[in-house]
Formats: sequence, structure tokens, C-alpha cells
Amino acid sequence: MVRTLVLVRHGKAEKAQDDSSDLYRELTPDGRHALEIAYPRTFSLLEDYDDVNVWSSPAIRAMQTAQVVASVLGVDGIEVDQTLYDQNYDALLGQIATTPEETVVVVGHVPSLDAIASHLLGRQVRLSKGAAIALELPQPAPAAEGEAAGSTPALPSSASLLWFVDGPKSSAWGSLVSIEGEVTASAGELAAEAERFFANPDDVDALCDFRMESKKQAERADKILRNLLDATARLRGIDIFSQTVDDLVEAGELGENSLLPVACAHERKLERSSFMELVRKKGLVKKLDALVEELSSFRWKKSVLARGLSEEDLRSRFDEELDALDQALFGLDLSSANARRARADEPVHGRDSARPGRPLQRAHQRDAGRRVSPQPALPRRACRPWCCRARPERGCLGDCLGHEASRGKRRGRGGGCAVPGGACRGHR
Repeated sequence: MVRTLVLVRHGKAEKAQDDSSDLYRELTPDGRHALEIAYPRTFSLLEDYDDVNVWSSPAIRAMQTAQVVASVLGVDGIEVDQTLYDQNYDALLGQIATTPEETVVVVGHVPSLDAIASHLLGRQVRLSKGAAIALELPQPAPAAEGEAAGSTPALPSSASLLWFVDGPKSSAWGSLVSIEGEVTASAGELAAEAERFFANPDDVDALCDFRMESKKQAERADKILRNLLDATARLRGIDIFSQTVDDLVEAGELGENSLLPVACAHERKLERSSFMELVRKKGLVKKLDALVEELSSFRWKKSVLARGLSEEDLRSRFDEELDALDQALFGLDLSSANARRARADEPVHGRDSARPGRPLQRAHQRDAGRRVSPQPALPRRACRPWCCRARPERGCLGDCLGHEASRGKRRGRGGGCAVPGGACRGHR
């Protein structure tokens, strides 16, 4: 007969979708995480017991809970008992009375576990999800002389309370699970966009998507993604300017005989070659792969794992970030576009990813003699999409105008002006 009986209710589980799916409901990620954190301490109370056995309901949520218990106790096998899922109160008491095992941990469901504990203790007991209660059962007296051997032992009718541990509050670890999921998903998106871009550097959309995803991760990833953002800033600026030129051609505002689109394509080819050479020399692809793996498998501090993240912790962190933003924007006139641009161009820590790509400028210094300086300004209708989105790359126009293919080609007046009708301020 069992001497020490531990009743354990399964942890927090998914909501049931219909009656047929109840058996297959699993623990929620935060519910399982809470058990993995709490149970080593809970079941250390059984460390002096030998030959502990674990019984479990066949329901998935109960089996998962039993697996955590068995792992903590070092138990190899779990005995699955259908009566625990059927909530057969009398059948379970009969098994407890007849089994030769002395220490048994029973993982099951309410109300049957509540009913057994209440019956044995003579008081009302309610087990929360993940709770554990240990009972010491009285042993039957030795059989009297002449009493028939093998008679059915009496069902246990009372017990003494050894200890009780309430179930862990899984909400404290829900935030950890959510953050882990978001970071893992972001790392996967970053890896996908990087693979897509490096597979075809000529794909303009792939470059744009890769830079956007890199910017999301730049604060966390620091140097690696910042280097990539800096290195691709000029390439992206050329793409934006090229799109503006294409729009002007399509709208009929730039002559079809203009070679400015050809000059843009040539400049992008040069920039792409310089970028890929930089990637090869610095091994940025391997570093990016290592970064994605690191982001996907980051580890929390032990103190955070032990207590989780409460709503107060998250609110406090949000307030800190908000205060830092207030400090960064202190004195900035948000109604002034020029003030916002000037602040964005300041070489302060945390804004490096928005600055032009310094590593690649040396590659273009050899062409400096062919550039137009100072640069003529595009007409408002032509420059707005480019200047608003890629202002740090205002040198792109000079590079393209400086290219021999675009010199002396115009549609209208103004020698050497590639803008339709000589509309730039330098030729009015």
C-alpha cells in the first residue's frame, strides 16, 4: 500500500475548442515554463524518498506536467492510468490501497483530486493548476492469525498532511514567453530578408526590405547590423533616386533620349560591386548568420527566470525608454522639418545607422573629379520623393550627373543640365 501520496494537478493548459479535443489540450508555453521553474524547489521535498513512482492521466496536459515532475525527480518512466482521466474516484483509491509502491506522485485533474484530498484529510481542499499536496497514509495493521491471506485491503479513509505547495502563477512568465517568441520571429525575418538580398543584390525591393528589417534589430544587434546599414545606405539612396528618375521619364517630364537612367544604373553597378567586396572582406554574411543564431537562442538572467517579468517590470522599463526619448527630443521643434532633419543628421550615439555609408565613400573618391559640385537642386516636384526619404544620400545626383553618359544630354535649354527644361536653380 502507498505510504506517501502526492497529488498534483496539471499546469495551465490551452482552452478547449470542443469536447473531442479535450484529451489533446497541451500546456501553454508560459504554463510549462512556470512548472519548470517552480517544480525543482517543490519536489526537493521528496529528495529523501527512494523509489518514487509517477502516475499520470493520459491527457496531454497531464502527461506534460508529469514529464516535468519525472525530470526533476530523476524518474525514468511514467505509468499512464486511464482512471485518472475518467475521474473514477473509487477505482483510484482501490489502486492506492493495493499497489506495493510506497511513494507515488499522481498527476491528474479536478474534481477527483480535490475529492480524494478532501476525503483523506477530512476538510475541504482545492488544488489550483500546478499545485501539489503530499499526504502520509496510515498503514494497515498486520493480518490477524487465522485471517485469510490475500483478502482485499480496506480503502484508505484518512491521512496526515505532510506539505502543500500552491501552483505557480504562470502570468509572471507569460511576458518572457511573449518576448522570446517576438525575438525568435524577428530573427527569422531578418535571416529570410538577408538571404533574399544576398542571393540577388540587384533586387531593389530585397535591399529595401533587408534594410528595414535590419533597422528593427539595430539597437539590439549593435555593430554588425549597423555596419550593414552604413554599407548599404548609399546603394539604397541610388535606388530611390533611380526610381524618381524613372517616374519622371514615365510622366514625360524627362526626355526619352536622356541618359540619366543609364548613368544611374551604371552608378548602382559600381556601388553594388564595392559593397559585395566589402561584405566578402569583412565576412559580414557569416557574422550575420551568427547574429541570427544568437538572437534566436538568447538566455535570460537567472533572477528573471526565477521570478518572471511582472506588469510593473514592463511598465518601469517602458517609462525608462520614454524618459530617454524625452531627453533625446528635448528642445527639438517638431513642427520644423529642417530641425528634425538636422537632429537626424547629428553624429550622436544611436543614430549612426541613419548616416551615409562611410566605408564605401573611399571607393568613389577616385571619381571625385567627375562630380558636379556644388550640386544643382532638383525642382520641387522631382526632388521631394528623393530628398524626404534619402536626404543623407544627396550626393547620388552628383555622381550620376558626373557620369560621362549624362553630360550634355537634356530636353530643353540649359547646357549640361539633366533636369527637364533646365529647371534646376543653377540654370534658371
